[in-house]
Amino acid sequence: MIYLEIATKLVIGLAGLLAVTRLLGKKEMSQVTPFDFIYALVLGGILEEGIYDEKVSIWQILFAICLWGISVYIINICTQKSDRMKKLLKGHPSLIIRNGELDIKQMKKNHLEIEQVRTMLRKQGVFILREARFIS
Repeated sequence: MIYLEIATKLVIGLAGLLAVTRLLGKKEMSQVTPFDFIYALVLGGILEEGIYDEKVSIWQILFAICLWGISVYIINICTQKSDRMKKLLKGHPSLIIRNGELDIKQMKKNHLEIEQVRTMLRKQGVFILREARFIS
């Protein structure tokens, strides 16, 4: 009986997570902000706790997922309408390269090494640093 309950919680929790993730929008991994990463971790934690704790019902898992999803959705709406809120929660891009010149200060601030920058450039089809206009 316990295995059936775990399986039911897992399936319903996964469906809830997928629904919340789909409602909050599609993003590539390279576009994921720290805020997006945090909400995904919390959603996973909610599901994980609910699956193995016998005291947590399916309805409590769904309630927690829905409440978290609504909270994140409201925050996303606020960040779309307010630049101040967007900068606070999602940050802003840093220019690492300007007109073919590396900004060492920005590299240090963002904890980037030259090899990481070169890899990003190669992914964009740029193989010579001087050819890059800007990279953020």
